[in-house]
Amino acid sequence: MKARSGEDLPWQYLDGIITPPSASEVLKCLLQNGECTTQSIVELTGLIKGEVHSGLRKLRWRGWVSSVESVSTRPGRPPHLWALSISEEEMIQTLLHELSTETHILADAIRRIERIGR
Repeated sequence: MKARSGEDLPWQYLDGIITPPSASEVLKCLLQNGECTTQSIVELTGLIKGEVHSGLRKLRWRGWVSSVESVSTRPGRPPHLWALSISEEEMIQTLLHELSTETHILADAIRRIERIGR
């Protein structure tokens, strides 16, 4: 995955930014592999099925992933294929905005606490 500068983006830094951790792992899996079924995400990440579902639920809530039913030759309901719904650039901009907002909130809180301590 490339940034505008052409450099590889360090998606390992999603750990701790995207919560729960399962959402971070699922997101990295989809970024690296493209469309995946739940089962393939389980196999690629080592997460258990419940963790994958939890991560997908969080990412779907954010509007970052969506699913479609895949074509299946087996009887029964076909598995869903999960994929990113927004571009990497949109994801980066969203994260930058969220982190910037959190930084300002924390800086304000620190200033208030410092004033109390004086």
